[in-house]
Amino acid sequence: SHEFWPGDKITVAGLTGSLSESTPWHPLTQFSPSAFAADGAWTQGTGTLILIVSSPVQNFSFAVRLINPRSPTAGVKPLLEAHGSIPIAALQLATAVLGAGTA
Repeated sequence: SHEFWPGDKITVAGLTGSLSESTPWHPLTQFSPSAFAADGAWTQGTGTLILIVSSPVQNFSFAVRLINPRSPTAGVKPLLEAHGSIPIAALQLATAVLGAGTA
């Protein structure tokens, strides 16, 4: 188990192919507990979402809506990593997202 502290950054990288435009305030559609601000910084070109931890937390979940590519794809398996009090090296998620029939 790892405890995250205010100011730590959680990065989801490799969400390439999304049609969602870059924005420093991309809304999270769901998060638990209230460990993050309501928005994350989204960069379309690199497919990167950065979340800032706002309160101490060990376990969390979040969801974000991105627009799938126009053409069907197999999807991508993004990387999750943490920067801050105790860095966590990038880990690849097991499930593909942003492909045909994914949300």
